[in-house]
This record gives sequence, C-alpha cells and structure tokens, in this order.
Amino acid sequence: MDDGTVSSASFGHDVGHEWSLSGKDGVVFQQILSSPKETLNLSVHRTTEKERERYTLTSYSTVPPGGSGGNQLSQNHYFTTNELGIDYKNFVSADETIKLGYRLSRDDDNFDNAGSSADPVAGTLASDPSLNNQFRYRQTFDAVYGSYQRELDGWQILTGLRAEHSSGGNQLTSNQIS
Repeated sequence: MDDGTVSSASFGHDVGHEWSLSGKDGVVFQQILSSPKETLNLSVHRTTEKERERYTLTSYSTVPPGGSGGNQLSQNHYFTTNELGIDYKNFVSADETIKLGYRLSRDDDNFDNAGSSADPVAGTLASDPSLNNQFRYRQTFDAVYGSYQRELDGWQILTGLRAEHSSGGNQLTSNQIS
C-alpha cells in the first residue's frame, strides 16, 4: 500500500537432517595355472551408496492473522554396483603376451522423493502428490576382451578386441510414495 501499512507478513522456520553411508567390498582370487606366467584371476566387487535427506519447513502468517502451514520433504538415493571379472594372462614367450577376459557389471539406482503439505486450518500433514515420485534405473554391462602383445625389432605391438553388450531400463512413477 502507498501509506506504508503492512498488508501481509509471515515468517518461516526449517529443520532438517541428512545422512549418507557408502562402502566398497571386494575379493580377488588368483590361480597360477601350468606355469607361474600363466594366471587366472577371479574378482567380485560391490559398491553401495545410500543417502537420505529430511526437511520440515513451517511458515507462520501474522498479518492477516492466520495459522501455520508447511511442508515435509524427503529424498532417498540408493546406488549399488556389482561387478564380476575373470581374467586370463599368459606369457607365451619372453616377448609375447596373451590376455583374455570377461566383465559383468550391474548398476541398480533408486531415487525416491516424497512430500507432505500441512493444512493451515487443521495443522495436519497430508501427502502432496505433486512432490512424490520414484525413479528406478537398472543397467547391466557384459564385456569380453582379448589382447595380444609382442615385441618386434625394438617395437611393442599391441592388438586387442573388446565387445560389449548393455541392457537395462528405467521406470519413473509419480504420485506413488506415501
């Protein structure tokens, strides 16, 4: 207003917390085959990350006199990767090496968002579908590879081949978290 009168006033308060947890585990097994220069390695690894955030936002109206309102928001993120590897290595001669291998990797990623809004009159929280969704992402990679290395007249010659296949998908679901 032009005369300096306050037409509305409000203030807010927010409280929140977050936590995260991550880890990586793995094991490698090596088998020496017919000679110390011929080996077979088997490896398994798992990586995980988890995050969670929670917030409560409260607003209060003082002009005009009114109740309070607010939101509660939460986010969850879960990431997991599992890997399997098999590697064969053989020094065929003093200047020749052959390597063959296989890798399998699977990613599982989950994202969840949820929210509630307060009824300003009753003061109770109700799920707000516009703030709720789930996103799931899964992907699998397969790879086979091989290489041949040789020294020839002071030169290192390295040839290799790798083939990969990936599959996966995602899913977005809105308004489903309560």
